[in-house]
Amino acid sequence: MKGKKNISALGGALAFRKDPIAFFKELDSLGTDIVNFRLLTIPSTYVASAEAANHVLITNYKNYEKGGIFFETAQSIFGNGLVFSNGEFWARQRRIMNPLFHRAAIQSYYKTMAEKCDDLVAFWQENSLKNRVVDAHKDLNELALEVVTSVLFGASLSQEEKQRLLQSMHHMLDETQRRTKNGVSLPFLDTNSQQPPTGENGGAV
Repeated sequence: MKGKKNISALGGALAFRKDPIAFFKELDSLGTDIVNFRLLTIPSTYVASAEAANHVLITNYKNYEKGGIFFETAQSIFGNGLVFSNGEFWARQRRIMNPLFHRAAIQSYYKTMAEKCDDLVAFWQENSLKNRVVDAHKDLNELALEVVTSVLFGASLSQEEKQRLLQSMHHMLDETQRRTKNGVSLPFLDTNSQQPPTGENGGAV
């Protein structure tokens, strides 16, 4: 891997709060696999390459636990599902979900996914011929919901149900972002000034 760089605590916090996406793009542009940074007193590590991500998520995943203010903020909104759990609880949930992601199961989803995509393309073409404007963002969100509910749960949603689910998801994502951005501006007190660990028993990732 290509080493690591460090970002100052105050500079990182201000840049993150102003524009989180631009902040992470800047970290990515540094050209290293690992970037250590602090958001005021919150030690964090940005993993910026496929090799480093494979190390954390696949080959050494037992050495890294999900945690920290960002994780806890999202977990308080989305709940303790597969994405936001650790340890044996995560492993038990993963075993329950395994059959849905076997190769044969994934291959069986292709037909449904292709049909849903074809329907959307036909809808766009019809509106194009009539010079009607379409909301591509809304349509693609609905397509994702259609695919997930069809291939994983064998169900079909009404237009009203899709809109209700999409509104709920948007609200949860917006609230997660709001709480996270507000969190880094609070006056945290911390007597530990060490850099975040990045070894085999690494810290926040």
